[in-house]
Amino acid sequence: MRMTFLGRLAITTLTILAIPYVITGVQVDGVYTAFFAALLLLFFHGTLKPLLIVLTLPLTVLSLGFFLFVVNGIVFGLMASFMPGIHVAGFGAAFAAALLVSAVSWLVNLGTANQDGRRIVVLRQGGGFRAGFPPGFPGGTPPGGGDRGPSGNRMRDLN
Repeated sequence: MRMTFLGRLAITTLTILAIPYVITGVQVDGVYTAFFAALLLLFFHGTLKPLLIVLTLPLTVLSLGFFLFVVNGIVFGLMASFMPGIHVAGFGAAFAAALLVSAVSWLVNLGTANQDGRRIVVLRQGGGFRAGFPPGFPGGTPPGGGDRGPSGNRMRDLN
């Protein structure tokens, strides 16, 4: 089951409330502050973070993607500068807090991904080199047997 916006907001709020107990350079004044900070953080992740990713793409490529953690720290520090009830001691604390928020979000998404029992079917267009056999190869079906859909395209299960 995919995480809904309200679920993501609740998890981010709880994570922001837990950050001062794990990271010494961050203070959160209360539950309402954490809620609005989570709302602002999710807004920044949807709007500002993609822009920062595009602007820092060369550094991200050179660092093999590790610069995205720095971008997350920048976004968290920017969110803290807009929220009056959140105090961050410096970039190191913002970086660590963003790392914690990302790790918790990743773990929750990992636990809720595709748990609804649906099967995923991918239809692939024919043509070209397929399953080790060139087009028009005489002598039978490709490995996997007769797994063709109604349109003649090959189907496979990703589960």
